[in-house]
Amino acid sequence: MIQFHGRGASAGIASGPVYVYQRGGGGTAASPDTRDPAGEWERFLRARAAAAAWLEKTRDTVLKQHGGEAAMLFDAYILLAWDADLTQRVESGIREKQMMAETAVREAARQYVALLSETDDLYMQARSADVREVCGRILAALAGRTSAPIRPPQPSILWAEELFPGEAAGLDPDIILGVILAGDSVTDHTSILLRAKGIPAVIRTGRVPVPGYSGREALIDGGRGEVVIAPDGETCRRMLSEREAEKTVRLALEQYRGLENVTKDGKRISVYCNISSPDEVGEVLSYEGDGIGLFRSEFLYLGRQDYPSEELQFEAFRRVLTDMRGKRVVIRTADLGGDKQEEYLSIPAGKGPAGELRGLRLCLERPEMFRTQLRALFRASVYGELGIMFPMVTSVSEVREAKALCAEVKKELGREGKPFREDTAVGIMIEHPEAVLISDQLAGEADFFSFGTNDLIRSAEDGSGIPGHPEVLRLLKLACGYARRGGISTEICGELAADPAYTAVLLAMGIDAFSVPPRDVLRIRRRIRETDISEVRERMRQIPD
Repeated sequence: MIQFHGRGASAGIASGPVYVYQRGGGGTAASPDTRDPAGEWERFLRARAAAAAWLEKTRDTVLKQHGGEAAMLFDAYILLAWDADLTQRVESGIREKQMMAETAVREAARQYVALLSETDDLYMQARSADVREVCGRILAALAGRTSAPIRPPQPSILWAEELFPGEAAGLDPDIILGVILAGDSVTDHTSILLRAKGIPAVIRTGRVPVPGYSGREALIDGGRGEVVIAPDGETCRRMLSEREAEKTVRLALEQYRGLENVTKDGKRISVYCNISSPDEVGEVLSYEGDGIGLFRSEFLYLGRQDYPSEELQFEAFRRVLTDMRGKRVVIRTADLGGDKQEEYLSIPAGKGPAGELRGLRLCLERPEMFRTQLRALFRASVYGELGIMFPMVTSVSEVREAKALCAEVKKELGREGKPFREDTAVGIMIEHPEAVLISDQLAGEADFFSFGTNDLIRSAEDGSGIPGHPEVLRLLKLACGYARRGGISTEICGELAADPAYTAVLLAMGIDAFSVPPRDVLRIRRRIRETDISEVRERMRQIPD
């Protein structure tokens, strides 16, 4: 019996024979030079178009099966396939250095990855995996290979050194029972897809798959990060018993349907949902979400050749508000930048959150784009209970400038005779330590705070990889205190919000509402109903301000 541990990436226990996956090489071996640069350039262009088409098809499939949050991962890949810098590097290799198309793509990828690795920005470093994914698709197209899904001859536990999101998107949960990954270069995006598919996964094991282990029985626990190859009888009984217990828990959650989100000591808590497309409203209602706490409006800007019109945005917002039947809907203004790019946006790169042109800062830099979206939002406000939320806030002046533009937009609509709700709430996302430190001032400018824990955790990461480590909890506690003194409500979204291990602590800090993926509503409802906030606060006195 061989046991090792990694990081649990997708909860659940799976058992089955090992299937060792080793990705094939990117194209056939080729001569480093060519006598036909024009022909090689045409080969590259055809292969790039084929790779982009595959990525677009995969995105559409993922959107239909798993919703907008998972599908948005592929927008960055599609953008990268057409990236001007990458293309220029390939063209230079073919035309100036007389390289074959395959060699030029490999060399361009190597240069790009090296460039990204030299930055101090961890996010940009992680994008090297995106480059390898996209260039791998182009190389496969150059070799005439189709991107067939990974499909072992029998239901199995997949063991690989790494797994690109494009590969994860094609996995069949009836065939791939679980996943073990050695590395961590692409695991964030891959993990999102594995969770969406319900495939248990353990990542960052550091164990390179051994071909000789193919066919041997394995057990994995995607919650605890545990892997056992050739388990003995006692281990099998223990882990399979835990799997049955998990099934029982899932069934037990059904008893919470129709119940209120009320703590033991009587506090009513809202449990909202995160969505990225109007098509996901049905899932919110099915899982009994109290409303939508985070509607990502970026989908309106991505996959396009130009800015979306006011009418297009108005119709999308109106549809969501109408379909939610009076339940609260918080729409985040465009959080573009970083990996959410399109060529027409031409957003310059920046280093770190303070220097990056993203979110609210980008909107203020482009007032006509922002004004168009705000007009659509306020026009849609008459169709339901709307909240407008500004992302990536880093200064009080940004919020004041955005509110001033809101006031201008409302005056315009009034002059034009177009109805809107004057009482539309305007909140901000707290996503960086910089915002926490000025949250006492921000509380005087906003109707509510929403804590974006994914970005907050990345910004405050101490290397532990534990999303609830004390530094992040201290930041949340500090900002919640300022919000309470400022008389505004607090909401929380991101992975921390959906982790029931932290529900009681977050309630004790003063969180008024959670916003989670629809499938997690009942899980968080149960924890809320099990919690006595006053008792938890007594146990939290060791967490310093």
